[in-house]
Amino acid sequence: PSGVQEAFNLTVLAFELADNYRNPVMILSDAFLGQMAEPVQIKRKSRIKQGAKKKDWALTGAFKRKPNIIRSLFLGEGILEKHNEVLQKKYRSMKKNEVRYQVENVEDCEILLVAYGISFRIAKGITGILKKFNIKAGIFRPVSLWPFPYEQLRKHAEDKRAVFVFELSAGQMVEDVRLALGKDLAVHFFGRLGGGVFGEEELVNFILRRMKNEKKEIRT
Repeated sequence: PSGVQEAFNLTVLAFELADNYRNPVMILSDAFLGQMAEPVQIKRKSRIKQGAKKKDWALTGAFKRKPNIIRSLFLGEGILEKHNEVLQKKYRSMKKNEVRYQVENVEDCEILLVAYGISFRIAKGITGILKKFNIKAGIFRPVSLWPFPYEQLRKHAEDKRAVFVFELSAGQMVEDVRLALGKDLAVHFFGRLGGGVFGEEELVNFILRRMKNEKKEIRT
């Protein structure tokens, strides 16, 4: 989430997805959002929706059915393999239906900024500053880090001079970005560690230095 309202909305969604897929859902929020005070609008439709699927696995009392034993280890020959195939089918469904992302100003931009959480809000703030240097910047924000929006990022990064990834870490999402884009596009990373946070001026100067020194035959 990149804001308090979205943190609330994604929490509701997380419970719905966990119920629908019978799969753990993690919300990766940074400390800055936890300390922010922003208005949150709670609508009636924000209530968690119960999954429509029949829950044959639920422990409801073994009346007119076989007992349900929820486990992940099956010792019978071929049974564990079949169980894993069922899980893989579920994962493929999640990759197909649950990819989430946000884009801004990506149609005619020169460079693409990729960030999430508080880093996204800071990156969003520098787009206006970069215009003063005649650099048009678009923003791509993965909302779901898994499944990661590989195809969508690849599509929006086409014909861009470079991609800049900002994270408050030594670089985690940047590996997915490089995996999505391959070696044909320059991917520059800037991060801060130990609770430190970068400022707008710091990011702008980093971009200006990289754009000035970039050569077509050099890819970092």
